[in-house]
Amino acid sequence: MTEVLKVAHHSLPSSVSAKLQVLPHLLTPAIHHDFENHDVSTSTIFQIESINRTLARSGGLSNGAGRYMDADISLSLLPGEQSKDKLSPSMDEQTFRNAILETHVLNTVNYIKWKWDLIHRLVEGPLTNPKRMDEAIKGSKFMKRLIGFYRPFKYRFAMVPISKANQRYVRTGCALMRTLVQTPEGTKYLAENKFLRQVAECLAQLDRMSGLTSTSPLFSREQMTNTLSGGYFAMLGALSADPNGLLMMERWHMLNMFYHIIELQDRNDLIQTLLGNMDYGRESHLRVMLSKALTIGSKEIRIFATKLLRKYAVGDVAISPHVAIGNAEWVVKLLVTQLYDPDVTVCQIAVKILEEACNQRDYLEFVVKCRPSLDHLGEIGAPLLLRFLSTSVGYHYLDGLDYITQEMDDWFLGRNDSYVTLVEAALSRAYVDQPRRSSFAPEDLVDMQDVGVVPPHFYRELARTAEGCKLLEQSGHFNEFAWTIRDFRLEEEDTEALLKVKGCLWAVGNVGSMELGALFLEPEIVQRIVAIAESAGVLTMRGTAFFVLGLISRSKHGLKVLRELGWDSAIDSEGDSLGLCLPTDFRTLFLVRILSIAAITNAR
Repeated sequence: MTEVLKVAHHSLPSSVSAKLQVLPHLLTPAIHHDFENHDVSTSTIFQIESINRTLARSGGLSNGAGRYMDADISLSLLPGEQSKDKLSPSMDEQTFRNAILETHVLNTVNYIKWKWDLIHRLVEGPLTNPKRMDEAIKGSKFMKRLIGFYRPFKYRFAMVPISKANQRYVRTGCALMRTLVQTPEGTKYLAENKFLRQVAECLAQLDRMSGLTSTSPLFSREQMTNTLSGGYFAMLGALSADPNGLLMMERWHMLNMFYHIIELQDRNDLIQTLLGNMDYGRESHLRVMLSKALTIGSKEIRIFATKLLRKYAVGDVAISPHVAIGNAEWVVKLLVTQLYDPDVTVCQIAVKILEEACNQRDYLEFVVKCRPSLDHLGEIGAPLLLRFLSTSVGYHYLDGLDYITQEMDDWFLGRNDSYVTLVEAALSRAYVDQPRRSSFAPEDLVDMQDVGVVPPHFYRELARTAEGCKLLEQSGHFNEFAWTIRDFRLEEEDTEALLKVKGCLWAVGNVGSMELGALFLEPEIVQRIVAIAESAGVLTMRGTAFFVLGLISRSKHGLKVLRELGWDSAIDSEGDSLGLCLPTDFRTLFLVRILSIAAITNAR
C-alpha cells in the first residue's frame, strides 16, 4: 500500500491524489475507538508511516520519475560495502595514532588480520590531511606496510584469489592512490616508492617492444582470471584522474606501453580492462590511446571502446539539464568518427549515444557543426537526423541536403503507419518484457536507455522550431491527419482503417506535445481524441488515444484544452505536465462494457 500511495502521489492529478493520501477508509476507524476495525486500521497506518520513514532515510523516496542511470564500465567501480561513518580529516594526533594501532597494521604483517574497513576510512578521511599523511609516512610503519601489501613483487595482493569479498582490497587500493596524490607529502612518497616501478615492470612483460619477458607474467590471462592482479589497472585508473598521477605514469613510460598493449591481437580481456579503467576526463595521451583503440582494435574492442564514450558524452546530462558542451568536444568528435566504422554495430551504438547527447542543445549544435554524413547508414542514422530538426541550425543543415521534404513525403505516404508498429513494440517491451535492469554488463548499457522509450517521430521534431511549423502548415499534413481522426467511426474494426487512424493520432499527439506545435490543436480535434479514448469499440484504439492525450498534455495549451474537457494531468515542481493524463471521472476511461454473446449476435 505504501508503494501504491507513492506512485499515486507522483502519477495522479493532485485533485485525485490528495483524496487518496488521507486514507479516509483507514483514518476514521483509527481515531474512533468504538469502530470494529480500530486495531487493524491503527496498525496499518503505523506500518505505512514506518515504511515511509525508512524509505526516506535510505533515499528510496524520490520526487522525480525513475530513470535508469548509467554505471561506469570501469572495474574501479566495484561493488561497495555498506558505508560507515566517515572519519574527519581534522582528527587530532592522538586519536589518529590510536586509530592506526586499531587497524593492526603495525602489529602484524598478515593482511587478513588487518581491519580493512577502518583502513579505508582512514585513507579517505584523516590521510587527506597533509599533517596526518606525513605522520603516517614518517612517524610509523603504517604507510610502508600498507603500500607494501600492494607491491607486485611482494606477491601478496597480486596473489589474492578473485572474489566479491576480496574486492575490498581493490577499493582501498584505489582510494589510497587518490589520497596519496592529493598532498605533496603523499605524491613524493608514491613517486619514490617501488610500487609504480614494479607495476611498470609487470606491464613491460606484455610489451613486445620492451625486451622484458617472464615465464609467468603478472597480467597473464590465467592470473587476470583467478587473482586480483587486474585490480592494478583500477589503481592506475585512479591515478590517471590526477595530473600528478599522470606525470608519475609517464615517468615510468606506462603510457608508451599502453599503446603497445592495445595492439595485442590475442588479449582482448587485457585491453578491455585497460581501457575500461582509465580516466579520460583530462587531455592526455590516454585520449589518443582510446582513439587508437576505436579505430585499429578488433570488432569487440571497438564496440567496447565506443560504449565507454557514453560516460563522457552524456554522463552528467541527467544531473544538469542545461550543461554546456565545454571540453566534451573531443568525445563528440570521436563518436562522429565511429559513424564511419566498417561494422554496422559500432555505427549503431555511436548513433544511439549521439542521439542521447543531442537532447542538449549545445551538444546538438556541435554535432551539426561536425557535418556528419549519414547516408551510408540508412535507417540506422534516421533517429540522429531527426534530432537535428529540433534546432534552427540543424533544420537549415538538413534543408540544404534536401532531407526534410523527402522525409516528410516518406512519413506522410507510409512511415506514419509503420511508426505504429514500432511504438507498439516499444510499449510491449516496456510492459511485458523484463529487461535486466540490474545488469551493468557493457553490452546492456546502451540498450537499457531504450526500455520504455518510444522511437522519435518526424513531426514532433519538426514542430520544435518555427521553421518546421511553417513548413508543416504549408504542407497541409496536419489538417489531413485531423480530418482522418474526425471521420473515424468509434465502432470501426477494419484493420487497415485502424492502422491509418492510429498513425494519424500519433502524428497529432507528437505535434501537439510541442509548445509551438500545440497551436495547431483545435478543441474539436482534442474532443474527438477524448471520445476515442473513452468509447472506441477496439481497445487498442482506446489505448493509443490515451497515450496521445498524454502527449498533448505536455504542452501548456494542450493541457488547458484537456482540463476544459474534464481531463487533468500530474505536474512537476515547475508546473509542467508529466505526460500522464487522466479523466477526473475514472469511470469514463476504465469502465469497459463487455457485451454478451447474445447481444453481439443480435447486433449483427
